Amino acid sequence: MGRAQAVAGIPRAADVGAAGASPVDARALARRSRPELDALFASLPAPALDEVGGDLRGTQIDLAGADRLPARLRAALLAVLRAPAGPWRGKRLTGTRGTNVWGIGPLRRTFAQFRVAPAEAVDGSGPCLQLDYDVPENALPLRGILGEMRLLGPGLFLGRMHYRAGSARHCLLYFTLEA
Repeated sequence: MGRAQAVAGIPRAADVGAAGASPVDARALARRSRPELDALFASLPAPALDEVGGDLRGTQIDLAGADRLPARLRAALLAVLRAPAGPWRGKRLTGTRGTNVWGIGPLRRTFAQFRVAPAEAVDGSGPCLQLDYDVPENALPLRGILGEMRLLGPGLFLGRMHYRAGSARHCLLYFTLEA
């Protein structure tokens, strides 16, 4: 599938915000299956490092294993993860460094640092921005996390998190980030 094609009714990144294009949001993406999210991610372009920065609001849209649940239970689980009371708020990126932002209500904390750099996607589908948690500031279990980001539209990014175990990579979840 070429990068220019729409995937399973999801508009191409170039169409987001265009007249007549349906909006892309976390709720719509959360209704997609893991294979549909994989295909969408593979079709998107990598953002330039200077297109991503500051505090980005995050929404988790998929969790490994959730596709095995009945549709209503999966929808309920993902709704809870997306809820305003959920503790993950997103990411803060500054140049080639970043961190996760966590909090409840007005309280905010940063946790889990990462390096940001252009790289090839784990699945070989082309370039992406890589979020590599293998940095000295993190505890050893966090260093196995490897994130990837691609551009959905202006100020809107699709990301996924992998966990490295030896040479294996396991995709744990998908999320969106919005400026």
